[in-house]
Parts: sequence; C-alpha cells; structure tokens
Amino acid sequence: MESKFRVQSILVAAALFLSTTNVALADGISPKPDEANITVTNNAGIADTVKVTSLSVGDVVKVYSPTAQIGTATVLSGKTEAIVSIPQIGSDAGVVYVSVTSVSGLESDKVEKPYIAEATSNYPVADNLQ
Repeated sequence: MESKFRVQSILVAAALFLSTTNVALADGISPKPDEANITVTNNAGIADTVKVTSLSVGDVVKVYSPTAQIGTATVLSGKTEAIVSIPQIGSDAGVVYVSVTSVSGLESDKVEKPYIAEATSNYPVADNLQ
C-alpha cells in the first residue's frame, strides 16, 4: 500500500510541475528534407543561398558547414520554402548540411548537399578594351 501511495505522489508531483512550467513537449524528430528539394547557389561577389522547398509554415531550416551552423531561415506565412542567405560558403566546391525543425518537433537529421564552385570570370582581352 505504501509503494502505491508513493507512485501516486510522484505522478501528482510531476503533473503539478508540468502544469506550472512552460514545458513544451515535442511531437518527435522532424522529417529531414529531401535532398532533391535543396538548392545551393554559390555566387561570386554576392551572398550565397540555400533554398529548401516542400516545407510547412513555421518550419525552421538550419544550414551547417562541416564545422558550424552558418545560417537559418523560417518558412513564412503563405510560403512552402525557406531561403537561407549566407555571406560566403566558399569559392570552391564543397558540401553543406541542412536540417529542418517543424513547429512542434525536434530538429531533423542533417542532409548532406554538395555544391559547385563559384563561377569565375574571364579577364577581358586587352585588344577589346577602348
């Protein structure tokens, strides 16, 4: 009888604690983005972008380099995509890692997405300059 009372006391205490704190319980791990829905644009001279489509309003996209988080964006009302602007992901080809956190979920597993090197410009031919 005493152990049954102890279990009930613990359950009541836990319920009181949860009802008096701002604890939000997540629905689980968010679905990871499909690699086909991720577009990396490695621009020369302007900010680079990572666009993720087929998302829901409020989803948060995070972009990581191999060593750190480098950008984030949230899907806005009426949209199904997020565009993360990154000052510079690198001039050479490489990879980024992309995750999604849904409104009531935990951050998804990261998806590796390769990107190509920045386009290079050709120097003008001196004879063509006036």
